[in-house]
Amino acid sequence: MVPPNDPTAFLPNRDGSQGAQKSYVICFVGGGPNTLYCLERIITRIRSGTLPIPPPKLSVMVYDASGSFGPGVHSIDQTPTNHLNRTAEQVSLCADASHRSLDIEVYERNIETLYQWASEKFEATKNPRYHIAPQHWVDRALVGEALSDTFARYVAELRNLGITVTMIPSKVVNLVPTSEGKYRIACAPTTSENEAAADFVFLCTGHTHNTPSSGSLASAMMDLTKASSSSFRYIHSVYPIERITAEMVPPSSRVACLGMGLAAIDCINWLTSGRGGYFVSAGGSSGKLKYLASGLEPLKIYPISESGLFVRARAYNEKENARERRHVGVIFNDQTFDALRNIRGRSAMDRHVIENEVVPLLALEMMMLYYRTLLSPAAVQQFQEDAQSRLKIHVDSCDQGHDKLNIWAVYGESRNVYADYIKHIDALLTAPEEQGLRLSPSDRSAICRFIKVRSGSEVDDRLAALSNVEFLRAARRLNQIESRWGHPESILQHAFVWNEIIDPLEGFGAEAGDLHATAAAWLERDILYASQGNMSNPIKAAVDGAIRDLRPCFRKQVEWGAGGPAGTRELFSKWYRVTNRLAVGTSLELMRKILALNDAGIVDLSFCRNPTKELRSGALHLELGGRSAFANAALNAIVHRFNLSQTDSELYRNLVLQGIVREWKISDGVESYSPGSLDIEGDSRLVVALNGVAHPNMVALGSMVDGPFYYRLALSRPYVADTIIFDADQAVSSVAAHWKSVQADTFVRSGEDCL
Repeated sequence: MVPPNDPTAFLPNRDGSQGAQKSYVICFVGGGPNTLYCLERIITRIRSGTLPIPPPKLSVMVYDASGSFGPGVHSIDQTPTNHLNRTAEQVSLCADASHRSLDIEVYERNIETLYQWASEKFEATKNPRYHIAPQHWVDRALVGEALSDTFARYVAELRNLGITVTMIPSKVVNLVPTSEGKYRIACAPTTSENEAAADFVFLCTGHTHNTPSSGSLASAMMDLTKASSSSFRYIHSVYPIERITAEMVPPSSRVACLGMGLAAIDCINWLTSGRGGYFVSAGGSSGKLKYLASGLEPLKIYPISESGLFVRARAYNEKENARERRHVGVIFNDQTFDALRNIRGRSAMDRHVIENEVVPLLALEMMMLYYRTLLSPAAVQQFQEDAQSRLKIHVDSCDQGHDKLNIWAVYGESRNVYADYIKHIDALLTAPEEQGLRLSPSDRSAICRFIKVRSGSEVDDRLAALSNVEFLRAARRLNQIESRWGHPESILQHAFVWNEIIDPLEGFGAEAGDLHATAAAWLERDILYASQGNMSNPIKAAVDGAIRDLRPCFRKQVEWGAGGPAGTRELFSKWYRVTNRLAVGTSLELMRKILALNDAGIVDLSFCRNPTKELRSGALHLELGGRSAFANAALNAIVHRFNLSQTDSELYRNLVLQGIVREWKISDGVESYSPGSLDIEGDSRLVVALNGVAHPNMVALGSMVDGPFYYRLALSRPYVADTIIFDADQAVSSVAAHWKSVQADTFVRSGEDCL
């Protein structure tokens, strides 16, 4: 498609005018989950009257090149080795009562979650595939089936309302503005069936692939792969994963898996159990697995990342979907950040807000939650109140100078208080029994809780009536019970250390030491901790409570470039990865499989932490800490972040050439930064054009706007007022605003015609 010569020729007018209309067509480019959520919002707003388009005058067209509508990347046909990193009760199919500010439509047969959908499916079919528990970790194909069914249900609802709905299995390659203010949908190939002129466009394209930068290692590996004389294979984007065949990655090959996140886990499972290998119990009560090879696996798989860590195993969810079990921020909350914003004297960006405010407050919140779990709320309540008071005093003392703010110092003071108390409890558990004379009720509570965390023993009722000396004698015996979760006996080894949580392999860089053994031991320990639960294990409770439960607060502090160019760059280059690694992991079952593959010698962690990588002699050579290995295949197992300047999408390349879209960029007058996402208006989700004016009839949702917004990559979660649903509702609200403006313009023009 040849773009117009003038890239600003079809930009929206400065006054927002678009021309007269007689009918109204909404086009969705992409038919995945974001489109599904928008369809539900259209249904609800039509019924409530907040989308005042007469249904017979409304036409909805959905384009998706896959020909599958609803699933998006969750293809129904994908391998069962691909799993979602959520349980069945954690996937939302529509808005729910937690979205209190929205119109909520309660259908006669409303199905809010994947679990509810599967339950109804099982009742109707008796197919055991659908007979799952709320906490069942589902494969992505089942998620795709649920999304497809729900999409079809919403389409039927729209048609029942009198709305025309057309689903078109075509690839959209351009949106060509017309003189009437519409967009002509250009497909490849273009046919009479897929041509349309849209009054309003939703860009819901989901994940796209990026081309490697010129001169990069990825580019060199692609060139080597294309060379006719080379047997080296590089796969720049691993999805759909089924195309990684035995011809591309032969048995007994050595594979560099570049990435250790969810995509890497999919790749490793596909190359092993996807080729006929299988897992059996290794015996015992720990849940460990043993891998039985098929002989078709690669000889070695070398997982590699900057941290050297797989994503952490998601803990057993003791909270279920109960709102009252979710953590409420003690310090990491809106009130604290409002006070800090007042000190800055403005709500604008500050380059230090991420490193000097958000991160230390998150560390402080995690530490308090960690010790509440380890030592009981009663034992540490006073320390928590002291930390709150200490922070308030410090903030108040800085009201005349933001440059004096040092929240890390407050964190350090609180850490020392907890450390002293840990030493006190250790003395009680190890010193002569006369120490028991100084035993307070809080000390008893802390010791009982610590023993329960270590061994699972319920000790409160049995020890409550004992004297101090008898209590300590019994506690010491109980504390010698071996921990089935791998907890050390000494409480001194349970101190909260921030750096060890965010980067436990720090120090294993150039001097690797026994990196393989260390990384494997960390993986095994993390699996044991996850099996204990997200309210019973101190680390998992701190991560789940502070990062997952408080994500809305975190989002408020970092969105729209609040940290300025430098802070936002730090957010995307470091902290986005850290929080994902800590809190966006996958199931215990999958991580046990990774550990079993390590035990079988197929997964090799010897080069997992940022080795030197060099193409030489037709292979990728890895070096770290005096060790070396080579790989004759490499997989880029990192899902590509949307990047407008690097995307291989023909659609976005054409939109750039026409000046219809531009990158979101944050600037402070000295420097600027862009993560490559689309520029949009905040409240409306309207796409911003090259000339800085928002299109009144085009919105973008999903991964393309994961820049001004924080974390728009996933399916909606139920009962947490998920922002993905709010995004969809706001986008549909923009349709209502555009419709009203079009009708007003039509009325004016009709009046002019009568004069």
